[in-house]
Amino acid sequence: MITASLDNHSETAELYPQGTERYVRNPQFHFTQQTRENRTTVVASSPETTVLLEGPEAEFIAEVDGKTLEDMMRLPRWAADLPLMFALAAQLQYRGLIMTETQLSDHTTQGNIEIIDVTRARVLKSFSASPQDGIRVIDGHTVPSVNSGLPTVIVCEDMISSAAEKLARKYEAAGHLYCLVQLQGADALISPVLGTSSSVPYDQLKHSLQVNAQYALSGGKLLDNVMGAASVTPRSVVRSLVWLAIQRMKTSDPAENTVLRFKNGLFEGEHYVMTGAKITKAQPLNLDAQAKKIDLSFNPVNDAGRAKSTRETWETYRHLVSDVTGVVSSLKRLVPEDEELLVHVYGAGHNWALNHGSSEEFTRSLRGRSSGKGTTDLGARVSGLAEAIERHSAISDGTEARLHTSYKDLGEHALDPRTLTQFSQDQYEQRDVLNQVKDPYHWVPEKFDPTAEIDWMPVWRPARDETAWIPAAYSLFMFDHGAMLPGAKCPLGQKMMRSDSNGLASGSTSGDAAAQALLELIERDAVAIWWYNKIPRQIMAPEFTDTPFIQRTREWLRSIGRNLEILDITTDIGIPVAAAVAPKPGGVSDQIILGFGAHPNPEIAATRAVTEALQFMCALPAQFRTAEGMDLDLLKISVDDAASYWLQNAKLADNPHLVPDPQALNVEHVPWKQADPQRIIARLEDVGLPVYLQELTRPYIGLSVVRALVPGLRPWWRRLAAGRLYDVPVQCGWLAQPTQETDLNPTSMFF
Repeated sequence: MITASLDNHSETAELYPQGTERYVRNPQFHFTQQTRENRTTVVASSPETTVLLEGPEAEFIAEVDGKTLEDMMRLPRWAADLPLMFALAAQLQYRGLIMTETQLSDHTTQGNIEIIDVTRARVLKSFSASPQDGIRVIDGHTVPSVNSGLPTVIVCEDMISSAAEKLARKYEAAGHLYCLVQLQGADALISPVLGTSSSVPYDQLKHSLQVNAQYALSGGKLLDNVMGAASVTPRSVVRSLVWLAIQRMKTSDPAENTVLRFKNGLFEGEHYVMTGAKITKAQPLNLDAQAKKIDLSFNPVNDAGRAKSTRETWETYRHLVSDVTGVVSSLKRLVPEDEELLVHVYGAGHNWALNHGSSEEFTRSLRGRSSGKGTTDLGARVSGLAEAIERHSAISDGTEARLHTSYKDLGEHALDPRTLTQFSQDQYEQRDVLNQVKDPYHWVPEKFDPTAEIDWMPVWRPARDETAWIPAAYSLFMFDHGAMLPGAKCPLGQKMMRSDSNGLASGSTSGDAAAQALLELIERDAVAIWWYNKIPRQIMAPEFTDTPFIQRTREWLRSIGRNLEILDITTDIGIPVAAAVAPKPGGVSDQIILGFGAHPNPEIAATRAVTEALQFMCALPAQFRTAEGMDLDLLKISVDDAASYWLQNAKLADNPHLVPDPQALNVEHVPWKQADPQRIIARLEDVGLPVYLQELTRPYIGLSVVRALVPGLRPWWRRLAAGRLYDVPVQCGWLAQPTQETDLNPTSMFF
């Protein structure tokens, strides 16, 4: 590990914009300006990229050409907001859209070195003039000869830009050692040593940087940095970084696969480069292809049925947390450790299971983030990491093998998607009206067309060792930013269905992941039947709910004016499902908090339900978790519209199914208490529910991810087709006759 710091001295100051310097637009861009109804937009186009500027950015760049910052300060628009003006100047310069006249002059007189910042160019010239210990240094904008065979340090502004990639491929093709140094102001990355048969291939480095959540959040394409980043890199920083890269090439093990990161001139840490990713598109499948079989062996190490301990899982996968090369950009506590709340909750990077259209909606959405909960800090961290990985593993990148055909042509080999999506005929007919409510979880697709040719993927039915086919658009999250290769998306299939995280789970083994995925499907089916029929149920037996953790939770909730009831909402399947209901009676609404859990062990099911209810509370402002409470009108800035409406309006009196009924009929639980995937599958098959499994594990990650599919089981979102939603309440004796679709609970489940 390198432990070094970089000395900025006073050289940084001389590179920052001065108020007397005139600014000009970068001549490498063509600028088009348009003003309509007092709204200015500017489009900046170059051969490499196109940038749309709106709002203050567009207004600033429209006025700054040929002016100094002092000139801009005299304009009323900017005099009223000087901090914004200075921020825009720095931001647009960083992005390479504007530059000072001095920088323009430097750029046009540098000859064959295409470096905008003369300070940096001088440093690189000093290195290039004579190789350092047999290692030469070149600028990433140049196209040098590789015939010298010298190991080379390539200085660039983006390791995965087209220019850097061309150079990297030249060196790899020639079998020569090279190292990339990415400079962005006083921040930098140094790649592993590349170019040998034992070193990390450039493709894997590029993939590792691309899959990072922050990269994906930008839309899957980084803006080529025409200048900017280099223009604020002090000479001492450049010199020190290049020197460190040279030392790395001299001393590093070729098999070392970490990126070194420097922030503000200081060494920040090493970031693991994931290897083993598929980079090329898979060959199309034919109908004879077989689904991958999943090892369902069961060797638990704890009461929850997990195959590895929490500590072991964390140590195995913690390297995947990195905002440079990681699948998970960060893990952050959502609630301070000193708060009285008895559960730990971590937010994990980004949840790609749903693509929100705006950052505001994403920020507010309870469901727009991966998070993990646990009764211990480590358990919550592992839970958050695992959830983020499972979401990532289901993003289509174009490497997945598929069969392109129609449901009609597949015949008996295909699962009918309508048995999975579960929309009713009335929902299809009213989709234009229903979809006006901008809730993506209750979006109604176009009606399925059996003759439409779409992409399909194989799934395995373990009970019969058979392969069936499901639409790829139902299995994979098909985002633009996930489309790393052509064919990653299936536009026609996406019109008729969308993937979600229901039945998607990770685990330390594939069998572990399959069990958790099936338990999630069972839980949500039970919630849907109970919720939409508004069926009162008994409390779960005290022998399963009087645990020390639940007792402490009851006491804490009571101290802030809340009650806690744990209902047994188990269905005909017999695997225990618990619903935790924690209202705060006495106000305009009862502020009802909910949580759910399923597990063959009723005690674990109850604990999961309670921890989920506490996790729900963690998504709300801290004041909500006090006896005094908060102004409920403020909730809309913290949670999405459906959840905030529920908390602001729901009353127990209007929701009898949330109140325990001691006379309600209960269902007998299965006699076993471990999450054995083979037993869970056998139980579902016994009640006429076929089980299909799909392996989605990404080899460059390693954590097992499985999607479970059980045609007939109901998601907890508003899916109102005929089936279990209407039949099970009558079969179990809770209702005398099926509820009519028009009489179902009008409030949709908002989780």
